[in-house]
Amino acid sequence: LFAWALLGLVCIRSRVKKSWIPPAIEVLIEKWCSLKSTTHLASVILLASAYTTLFTWHGIWRFEAYNAHAFDLGNIIQPLWATTRVGFLHCDIDKNSTYLGEHWAPILGLIGFVYPLFDSPYFIFLIQALAFASGAIFLWIFAKKKSLPSEARILVVVCYLAYHPLRASNGYDFR
Repeated sequence: LFAWALLGLVCIRSRVKKSWIPPAIEVLIEKWCSLKSTTHLASVILLASAYTTLFTWHGIWRFEAYNAHAFDLGNIIQPLWATTRVGFLHCDIDKNSTYLGEHWAPILGLIGFVYPLFDSPYFIFLIQALAFASGAIFLWIFAKKKSLPSEARILVVVCYLAYHPLRASNGYDFR
């Protein structure tokens, strides 16, 4: 709905003012496009960092508001906590004594060894947001190897980070 409203406003602006965006923003875009490619990579890293910060905060906010799905989040947190205290991905919630008996997720074993440093569900939200945001950097590198112009590379990254299914899946508990 927001995208349609924004598109409508841009179309109205293009009819009335005979331009899609204000001249001041056009000047900023032209200056930004004239910068070196390393500055564009820094912009991608900044966008990915902003995405990570926003969605980590969103996960923490949902958790603190008792709006997280207890079964899904508990299924992840309990084996991570137990990896360094009881046994490798030990889980009493599932039918088996190990999380790998229910779900095949060996990456949790690696995360389980780092988890005691933070020992909080917040760490899971950070890991999840970092995993999704890292795709933006890989997309930028891939687009560079395909010889896309720098403006198109940034557009690909912005479209990736703004893609609704990506944001929706990141808004869900770690799975």
